[in-house]
Amino acid sequence: MMIPEVLAETYGKKEWKHFLSDTGMACRPRKYYFYNHFDLPGTLLCARVVDYLTTNNGQKTFDFCKDMVAAIQHNHKMSAFKENCGIYFPKVKIDPGRYLHSCPESVKKWLRRLKNAGKNPLLITSYHSDYCRLLCEYILGNDFADFFDIVITNALKPGFFSHLPSQRPFRMLENDEEQEALPSLDKPGWCSQGNAVHLYELLKKITGKPEPKVVCFGDSMHSDIFPACHYSNWKTVLILEELRGMKVQGVRGLRSQNL
Repeated sequence: MMIPEVLAETYGKKEWKHFLSDTGMACRPRKYYFYNHFDLPGTLLCARVVDYLTTNNGQKTFDFCKDMVAAIQHNHKMSAFKENCGIYFPKVKIDPGRYLHSCPESVKKWLRRLKNAGKNPLLITSYHSDYCRLLCEYILGNDFADFFDIVITNALKPGFFSHLPSQRPFRMLENDEEQEALPSLDKPGWCSQGNAVHLYELLKKITGKPEPKVVCFGDSMHSDIFPACHYSNWKTVLILEELRGMKVQGVRGLRSQNL
């Protein structure tokens, strides 16, 4: 860890000329890629590619980002789980316990308490429905859907928050296949893609409140925390796994407003 003085001496001001405004975080430009805790191994792979090209070819400029993105798209495209292609989904399907941790019973009890208290828990993920089901059945159990009033898959965050309803309509699911676009979201249940505006209208309907309050728990500043707060004015709670490696006393969570 580097103290603030060393950071300033090494990297200069805490500003990056390519993202001088907050709204820049919601887009993904061609020349830069946001890594969070989930896909952090990608940074190691990029570093090794740079080392290899530097050592063997003497390169000083690099243009392999497109190849990295192509590899990610090959392994994580929407149909990859069903087609059992790539090297990612087949491995997880064969042995999910090698890659996943079961959710503690305390978290399940907390979700049940939320529902019993009249809250409306939501699950919003950018994963497709078939992979989401595998993950949640292993992590929460076969009855995981009972924990949530609404399950939204293939949400394509952060666009779920930043795009207009006409750009990202909701779609119902049939055998994990997306159906025609919906003009609005009129009932709870499973659905795909969508946007925060139509979701909020449904929350008004099912809660009977003109301005229902929403709290978003997420582990990505880029896909969850910033867009939910900036575009939808939701309260946000960042799940920051990196804190496990820090000696922080009395810190149980971080809210995005304090970062």
